[in-house]
Amino acid sequence: TILTGFLLLISTLRGQSLYLISFCDKGPAPVLTVKGLSPHTLARRAKQGLPLTDFYDLPLYTPYVQLIQPQVDSVRYALRWLNAVSVSATTDQIQEISLYPFVSEIIPLEQSLLISEASPQERNIDTLLWMQRNLMQLDTLQGMGLTGEGVRIAILDVGFEYADKHTGLAEVFEEARILKTRDFYDGNKNVYHHDIHGTNVLACIAGKFRDGQWLGCAPKAEFLLARTEHKVKNKPVEEDHWMAAVEWAYNEGADIVNTSIGFVAQNNAFELLDGKTLPVCKAAQIA
Repeated sequence: TILTGFLLLISTLRGQSLYLISFCDKGPAPVLTVKGLSPHTLARRAKQGLPLTDFYDLPLYTPYVQLIQPQVDSVRYALRWLNAVSVSATTDQIQEISLYPFVSEIIPLEQSLLISEASPQERNIDTLLWMQRNLMQLDTLQGMGLTGEGVRIAILDVGFEYADKHTGLAEVFEEARILKTRDFYDGNKNVYHHDIHGTNVLACIAGKFRDGQWLGCAPKAEFLLARTEHKVKNKPVEEDHWMAAVEWAYNEGADIVNTSIGFVAQNNAFELLDGKTLPVCKAAQIA
């Protein structure tokens, strides 16, 4: 029955190249480990009364990955939370891999839709400042002395263009509170390009404006910045980036993940957004 299901699935995948391959288990004798988790993550778990390790921390079983790797064009991400690897592969390769007894499921991720890009509108800067401060109740936060100090926030977005040059964010960079960056789209660490949406989000959290006025609600927080999106094309490959990025952020000790993005590919029907069906929803639920 499992084999028949795979063959029926594969018959519909012609022309697709990005897949998520899930494994049945994490090997015959998995051992819990804190390897790969930052001290900040472990301290947060202890503070919240959580176990220091659990099933999701177990690495993938290396022999499974080693068997898959030469059979595909490339292994993109090893996803511990989903016990899966995302790969670029042909349908013939996927058909061969589907016969492995340790493979539990293969899901196609490749499909793209073109979406429109919003045009920026110019507004009076003083009005914007007043609106932003009032909407986020920054006077109240300041009065309570809540600055976000010691809180680690990950932002998963489309890009952080000009963030490293903007005067409103200068203090964050001067105090070295951008701890790590990663561009999952281009495979490097440079996130300061492509689009300003992530910069806008960062400003709503960490920005300071004229004479030290808060523009953001947590100007003393520290940050992990990840680019997972393209600003025009909404591709399922971005769900792959997001799943890897949220694991990366968690392992680097993120207390909060901010991700103001969405996926509109045809397979993301509303009834599938239940935290149990789509891989990206499963990853969000685990997080």
